[in-house]
Amino acid sequence: MKKIFLILSILSLILMVFIAGCGISYDKSLTDEEKSLMDDCMSSNPEKYIEKQDSKTIEASEKDVCYNLVAKKSRNSDICPLIKNSALRDSCYFDFAVSMKNLELCDKIKSSSKVDCKTLINLRPLTSEEMYDYEN
Repeated sequence: MKKIFLILSILSLILMVFIAGCGISYDKSLTDEEKSLMDDCMSSNPEKYIEKQDSKTIEASEKDVCYNLVAKKSRNSDICPLIKNSALRDSCYFDFAVSMKNLELCDKIKSSSKVDCKTLINLRPLTSEEMYDYEN
């Protein structure tokens, strides 16, 4: 009887260690608040990010979707590189770069969106003189 109890205890301990190790792990650079946002996002079963681009379907994991969401909610562009899906990562950088007018963030974009990013940042309203020249 003692052997059965000992074997069951050991199996229970192994099972608990295994279950504890199966939790979702996040990058160590995230703050506690960002980890909490990730937990909330992951527990809500986010839909996968799917985008048609150049007749290819690009799909990102739920974790990538949550990293993107947390980056925006916490206003932290340092989270963008944690996104494994390149299209979603570029989108993350693009949004921050344009909203912050930061050309350095545009340079982190690997796709052709880099040019669009820089163009949007460099756009400025035309002066009345430039508008006159354009019209004539």
